[in-house]
Amino acid sequence: GMSVQNLADSTICVVGPNKRQNEMMASFLERSTGATCLVGGDDYNIPGRAVVNPRIILWNCQSRGVECLAEYEMRCGEILERDIVLFVDIEAGLGIEEVAIGQGVRGFYYESDPLEKLPRCLEVLLAGQLWVSRKILAKAVYEAGLLKSRASRQAKELLSYREIEILNYVMVG
Repeated sequence: GMSVQNLADSTICVVGPNKRQNEMMASFLERSTGATCLVGGDDYNIPGRAVVNPRIILWNCQSRGVECLAEYEMRCGEILERDIVLFVDIEAGLGIEEVAIGQGVRGFYYESDPLEKLPRCLEVLLAGQLWVSRKILAKAVYEAGLLKSRASRQAKELLSYREIEILNYVMVG
């Protein structure tokens, strides 16, 4: 089976506006998990590019959910396929989670969530799971399904009956 990476072997990057708050979060995580914690500048530049293991990127939303998502969409090119992104200090009830999940964000740690539970959250993410409420997850899955069926409906309208027939033969082999 796949070996589960230990938090202590991980590199955690805390990025986002409030640098002092990020440094406090990083030092708490360093003490409580033994992980290597890096803090970006006062922006969303992600340190630790040459890290071997997947990086855990704590994307500090600083209660600016919508701008935070826009910033993420702009910069997600710097984020590697294997990196794990968690939105932290996000305001509840903004409704940006479904979009963020579609963009590859793996979890949300809200302003009201206690700092002490954060290491547990990171362990769950490292184990390949999401840190998302069931309600939000259900909504995201439902919306993704709707988009897909809408897209395939549009595709069907673009193709002639004969083209669809040929496509089916190709798919069946």
